[in-house]
Amino acid sequence: MWFSSLLFFIEFLLSFFYQNKIEAEFNFDCGIPDLKPQTKIVNGKDANSNAWPWMVAMFFENSFQCGGSIIAPDLILTAAHCVEDDLDVSKYKFIYGTNYINQSQTESNTAFVSKIYMHPDYFGSIIYNDIALIKLKNKLQFSSKVKPICLPQNGKLDEIENKQVVVTGWGKRNGSLPISNNLLQALMAIQNDKSENACNFRRYNNYCALGVSGDSNICQGDSGGPLQYFKNGKWIIYGISSYTLSNQFTSCDNKEPGFFATVPFFLDWIKSVAKGKPDKPVVKKNCGLKTLKGIFGVENEWPWIVTVRIFEDNFFEYGSIGTLISNQHVLTLKNKLAETELSSIFVTLGSNVNLYYPDLDKVYSVINIHQISDELVVLKLHRPVTNPNVSPICLPNSKQASLIFNKNIVTAGWVSTDPNEDFSSSYIRDTSLTVDNENIQCKNYSKSSYCTFANKTELCFEDLGNPLMFPVENKWTLFGIYYQLTTDSNEKKCINEKMSLAFNIINNLNAIESALN
Repeated sequence: MWFSSLLFFIEFLLSFFYQNKIEAEFNFDCGIPDLKPQTKIVNGKDANSNAWPWMVAMFFENSFQCGGSIIAPDLILTAAHCVEDDLDVSKYKFIYGTNYINQSQTESNTAFVSKIYMHPDYFGSIIYNDIALIKLKNKLQFSSKVKPICLPQNGKLDEIENKQVVVTGWGKRNGSLPISNNLLQALMAIQNDKSENACNFRRYNNYCALGVSGDSNICQGDSGGPLQYFKNGKWIIYGISSYTLSNQFTSCDNKEPGFFATVPFFLDWIKSVAKGKPDKPVVKKNCGLKTLKGIFGVENEWPWIVTVRIFEDNFFEYGSIGTLISNQHVLTLKNKLAETELSSIFVTLGSNVNLYYPDLDKVYSVINIHQISDELVVLKLHRPVTNPNVSPICLPNSKQASLIFNKNIVTAGWVSTDPNEDFSSSYIRDTSLTVDNENIQCKNYSKSSYCTFANKTELCFEDLGNPLMFPVENKWTLFGIYYQLTTDSNEKKCINEKMSLAFNIINNLNAIESALN
């Protein structure tokens, strides 16, 4: 017994030491330049030497690429789109301790790369999770010219709401001029809660900022640089320059906002990379477990229901509802997916609410489409789902096709009673129906489909792809996917008494199992 206790105590001490060692890596002096930066900044003013000692310039094959920020002796924070085209570390280097990118590069001001960590959920086509960490081969020696900027203390995004911030970079003064040789700085104001139109619905996913005097913005070449806020005597990096809505071929419109990756949101990921553990472990989840019962509008009440989206014209257009059937696969209707480019197809999960721009951690890209019938497909996600509030539904076995005949089943989705309106329900609604394959209306469908009827509740517009669910041995099991709803012949009105149809997926179990392997 004493030996086990001793081992536990030693393990505790080692764990404590290791945790504090990691925390100590970010426990050095930060965010305090020797030279106080100017407080009044307009239209990309030249920065004073050593005013922003954490600024670094990224070069790719000896050409300037982006900016970045020192956050530790061997860690640089930048934008993922700066490195997405080529992850060969030998092609990158960083110049530090200077405001001038054209000055001679020597061993004393040049750092080389040992590893590039792009955020695992970075999607270039929609500019989501635009953040990357660069591990340097050798640690930098801090001095008056080289210092780290501070990371936020917590994950709160609203700490700089309505505040004035400073952005720095070597970007163009406008789109028609070359990259600036001198480091520039500009004063901007966070506008997330003020300007829905200007922020183009990205106010939940990025910091949206406008020049304070209306004559400054980020431009080409500023990518990867910091959006920084002065708090309690220190500069803190809250954002990373990502993109602007201006015309990249002519000029950077200072009246348009700039968008920045939200550093507080990524604190856990940044710290995990610093610890050498950048990827979350994949845990196989039990299927069909619904922990919350009957609470209207509660997040993740049905943790396997997802939405399939197509990214068009800068918006996530609603495609259909899908059902998570494994940690990495979604079953849904084919619709137009087979003819849509994979890079435009996304799945949002872990939320009852449908937004044009879903939360950063709820979006997954699709890397493969496996057609299992004329009307059904299995989508493979870019990685297994790690969200603790999301889990798959169970699949039936081949002998259970008749198990739900004359039974009350459940479906759930974003019910709409107006064919011209998306998502009339703010939250997922569930509804109970009865399976009646002997009904006269079901005569031509009984072999391939489940025919269901509802007395009071409606299954209607926007519910294509809804799961037909039934609990088997206390686990929710997927028996069907809805493809025909309770509308009149003109598809203008919902009719309770009319039959709704769901594909019987037991007919496709072999193909589904094949798609999961």
